[in-house]
Amino acid sequence: MPLFSLVIILFWVLNVSLNSFRTAFLYQLIFSIYIWCFIGVGSFLDTSLIRIDHWQMSSLLTLLIGIMFFFPSMRINKKLFAFICVIIINVMYLLLNPLNMDVVVGYGGNYEFVLGGMEFYREPTFTKFTVFNAVLAVSQAVIAFITFRFLSFETRLRIVSVLSTLVKITFLIVIVEYFLKYTGNGYLYDAMLEITFGFTPSGATTDQSSRGGGYLLQGLTREAAHLVVSIFTGILILFTNCLIAKKNWIDPVFIFIGLTLMALSMSFTSVLAFSILSLMFGSYLLSKTAEKVKFTRLISSAVLLGLLMTLIWSLFSQNEYILDRLNSALDDIDFIVNTYTLYSQSFTYLSSTMSRLVTVVESFNIFLLSPLLGVGLGTHQAHGTTGLTLAEIGVVGFTIYLSLYFYSWQNLPNKFLYSILVFYWIVFNIFTSIPQSVLVLRGDTIMISICLYTVVKCMQLKRAT
Repeated sequence: MPLFSLVIILFWVLNVSLNSFRTAFLYQLIFSIYIWCFIGVGSFLDTSLIRIDHWQMSSLLTLLIGIMFFFPSMRINKKLFAFICVIIINVMYLLLNPLNMDVVVGYGGNYEFVLGGMEFYREPTFTKFTVFNAVLAVSQAVIAFITFRFLSFETRLRIVSVLSTLVKITFLIVIVEYFLKYTGNGYLYDAMLEITFGFTPSGATTDQSSRGGGYLLQGLTREAAHLVVSIFTGILILFTNCLIAKKNWIDPVFIFIGLTLMALSMSFTSVLAFSILSLMFGSYLLSKTAEKVKFTRLISSAVLLGLLMTLIWSLFSQNEYILDRLNSALDDIDFIVNTYTLYSQSFTYLSSTMSRLVTVVESFNIFLLSPLLGVGLGTHQAHGTTGLTLAEIGVVGFTIYLSLYFYSWQNLPNKFLYSILVFYWIVFNIFTSIPQSVLVLRGDTIMISICLYTVVKCMQLKRAT
């Protein structure tokens, strides 16, 4: 059992023993959010019979504390009940009427040493289903319900404050990783990951780290693309804390550090992350300076800001790798639009960009086969979380999921800004994925919801004063 697995157990035992259940739930939630957002390496338990990841175990322990304290006074509201029903119906539908065709389900696995391309295979759609994931989906929904129903706005501000400190520590760890790889000692960082989390990096080892003269960074995740998603969430947390804390100059510095690490990660996903963050920030500024902004002006200004940020970053990057990837992506998109046909061909080797586009396109095509309830949780694997979620639980499940996590928009005067920030996050997830690839399994959505709500709420409070 890895060292971090023992930390998870020890933290839970001490937390429950020393604190009230309410306080214990808060601390466990903060710890779990950090794992959900920033730790993607290793497994809590990995044997020939069973594999449980750190985020899965942390979710179950958080749920256990929540139930022990909140169950006596907890009434399951209509949205949570509807979501649980959707998951049950979805599983029954998958069992009784499985999608009888092979689809692209993934690449060579977490331990595959593949750079610059993905080795794809096809399997029957039922092979990725597990009852465990269905239970986890319900567990995450219950944790979210308890968080938004029983924790006050002030308590959620405290969560942001604590997580902002942990984000800074994480960014410093990534800086150490870059320094070690820059000096040719990347093996020391890999050894640290293996000792702590029981995992040898799959795509960022020292002898494979060069990418156009840069170094693939992974932080505490499995690969550079996952690190970018973590930094994306970290920057949102830091920005939110900037609005909460007075005379705060440290968070802006670390936001700049996060953007720099995102560029140094040498992941093509960073281009998308820069663009979405620019759109979010542009929308925030426009909404802050004017109570009523025309939709066309808002979108055009935000798009121009995003393109400008992406261009500046590309021009000042240390090599032409990203620009080459952009040109390659345009060719790949042309192939997808004009040549590719669903299920028409088998792939043995694809470019990194093409592999993601193929799974995204197939996810949306599978979604069209059963748009209301989806084809079943755990049906396939894709590099796009939004399309994968729509394909597996359908429009009904996806809508209920969003209403469960982002229902608080009803309490905000600036509903448009909140809605468009959520929309940008959904767009970001069309082309990105992390180990918790389906949204119903991802605990980081709780943190995203808290951040976006707090940003808009702080604008309201400042105008009131």
